[in-house]
Amino acid sequence: RQSRDLVLWQDTGVSVLPAGKPSWAANGFRNWAPELHRVDGRFMAYFTTVDAGDVLCIGAATADDVLGPWVESPGPLVQHPQGVIDATYVEDEAGTPFLVYKIDGNSVGQPTPIRARQLAPDGLSFAPGSAETQLLVNDSGTWEGGVIEAPWFVHHDGWWYLFYSGNVYDYRYRTGVARSAALLGPYEKHGAPILANNERWVGPGHGTVLDLGGAHYFFFHAWTNAGDGTHLQAAGRNGLVDRIEWVDGWPQIN
Repeated sequence: RQSRDLVLWQDTGVSVLPAGKPSWAANGFRNWAPELHRVDGRFMAYFTTVDAGDVLCIGAATADDVLGPWVESPGPLVQHPQGVIDATYVEDEAGTPFLVYKIDGNSVGQPTPIRARQLAPDGLSFAPGSAETQLLVNDSGTWEGGVIEAPWFVHHDGWWYLFYSGNVYDYRYRTGVARSAALLGPYEKHGAPILANNERWVGPGHGTVLDLGGAHYFFFHAWTNAGDGTHLQAAGRNGLVDRIEWVDGWPQIN
């Protein structure tokens, strides 16, 4: 979809995966969390799907124009026995590209680390000799519960801010943030969520931050409050936007 004001949107009729899944995936039942980025002069779409063994993985597709045609990667870009989801792309101050993603440990009762690995310039492979660096892991004794996921980065006033989501993706979902002087950490968590439930919306999370005219805006999803603090499941999740303010070195969202 496309928009001139980020509020009213029109369908372009273009699909990154017109067949509903990559040719190498077992099915298209878990196509999740797509992101569009500029990489090496082209558009890159990173997405979650499943591999031939029906295990969650990260795939990619490229296009010279955002309206396509899109060409899928010849196979999964990232795989892990526990599953891997929620890829995002980020470049450090020197322009070195990294792919950041979450290991889906919660699916087997394990922790959920968020890891980074340096990419080759084409964005479709990893730099020779590169290794994963762990940036964050969930703290089960806090609001995060058994899950953190959905990373997104902002470089602001000399700090790297890692926005992430935690807990179950229903009314318990929340948005948190951590910061570091370097992209690869170590990261200090803010502690309490920076976006939680209110009378209208519950479970806000999996956000993207855009810098528009010098102001930062947070694009995320949330459920309609059923009236008792739980989510109105029949209504599905809604795409929302709100402005970020920076106060005492941390982001705040209305």
